[in-house]
Amino acid sequence: MRLSKMFFFLLTITLFTYGNVVTAQDTDEALADFEEEKPWQVDNALDGFDEEPMEPLGDDKPTRPDERSMFDFGGAFTFSTAYSYDRKAPQTGESDHRGLSMLRGRLKLDVDIRLEDNWRVFADSSGFYDLSYRVRGQDGFTGELLNDSESELELKNAYLQGTVAGGLDIKIGRQIVVWGKSDNLRVTDILNPLDNRNPGLVDIEDLRLPVTMSRLDYYFGSWSLSAIALHEIRFNKEPVFGSPFYPVNLPPPDETRPDSWGVAPEWAAALNGVFSGWDISLYFAEVYDDRAHLTLDTRDFTTRREHSRINMIGGAINVATGNFLLKLESARFSGLEYFATPGETKERIDIMVGLEYSGITDTTVLFEGIDRIIINHDPRMADGPDEMDKDEFQTVIRVNSNQMRDRLHLVALTSLFGARGEKGSFQRLSAGYDIRDGFLATIGMLLYQSGEKSYFAAIDENDQLFFEAKYSF
Repeated sequence: MRLSKMFFFLLTITLFTYGNVVTAQDTDEALADFEEEKPWQVDNALDGFDEEPMEPLGDDKPTRPDERSMFDFGGAFTFSTAYSYDRKAPQTGESDHRGLSMLRGRLKLDVDIRLEDNWRVFADSSGFYDLSYRVRGQDGFTGELLNDSESELELKNAYLQGTVAGGLDIKIGRQIVVWGKSDNLRVTDILNPLDNRNPGLVDIEDLRLPVTMSRLDYYFGSWSLSAIALHEIRFNKEPVFGSPFYPVNLPPPDETRPDSWGVAPEWAAALNGVFSGWDISLYFAEVYDDRAHLTLDTRDFTTRREHSRINMIGGAINVATGNFLLKLESARFSGLEYFATPGETKERIDIMVGLEYSGITDTTVLFEGIDRIIINHDPRMADGPDEMDKDEFQTVIRVNSNQMRDRLHLVALTSLFGARGEKGSFQRLSAGYDIRDGFLATIGMLLYQSGEKSYFAAIDENDQLFFEAKYSF
């Protein structure tokens, strides 16, 4: 099963990449200058962290400031469905996740208020209801899964933004801050937690969860300096007990969390420089680890999940040359804790190298690879529940292609864990079509490969076909 899935994915990605090469009008067009094709790679080198003061995060309808009214309302309605076609019949006591796995309607609303003197207020909220649980019968699912995935209503971004003085901007409220240069892997991008409840279904840019923070940005010449205090402490949304992506048939241990509005906020700082053809960023943060580690209470031999307070110092650089964009990103983490080494803290160095090629007409090919190196690794950490080797490799290969006058959007992505994918992997193939302005329909499939990691062995049967229709207004 694993080899056939991988062969199918590689065949598909090869065919539509080759098709773009042979249909290029001529060689010069196929090797069009990288900066002309994607100027944002250089001009927006701070990856969302250094956006212009009046440009909203997540605004799907950007317009010129003089074309906007004081109040701007918008939003989107999304209908999503998925079908799990590879699952076997459940064992006694397990939920049946075969067949229809999603039948969800989601509504997103936002308001953007432009005030005088270069100030603005932006807020958006989102809610969904998944009818698939009623269709399949709620009695067959755990209460944890129904509470987590049947419905949700959440305030997303909600912030006040403006210029305090020349070169000094302020932004206060719930927001998303993107650090680093990688498009698919996380190295220095640690300020916002992720929604990991359905891994691989959407890109990382759609997974970040907003956090309430105060942020100051000071611009001087080609540089900017940022200082951030994170007042709200949030962690990743992980699959809950009873989810098809929850790896065992036992509920998790209790979790100890710091106060969401504690007296000791997380904090971070960044220095960014943007120059002709390249840019550089330096980062520092003191935050809680989004990854919970297990601890054992020797008094009653019960386990709990806890979050360590960690430090991160790192940097990232982009260099554009011709049709190529080279990405380098690295970070050193300290204060990490693991179940196998109670009472000890570990350090880890993450090193990411990426290369993006845009010399094929209307197509980009991206490679990103990362090595996470635990400096003072203990061999006991390689066993469960940590399952952490001294070196943890991950590779992402992605092809994006826009065809039919930019109305057809093709994506082929594979993410491999381990040097050769031996620890597990997943692939996503999708095709989106703009039926009309603001109306996008997407079909696709997700393939999960088993591997040495127990998590991928547990989710190997979760292959899905999915469909989404999104209307933005």
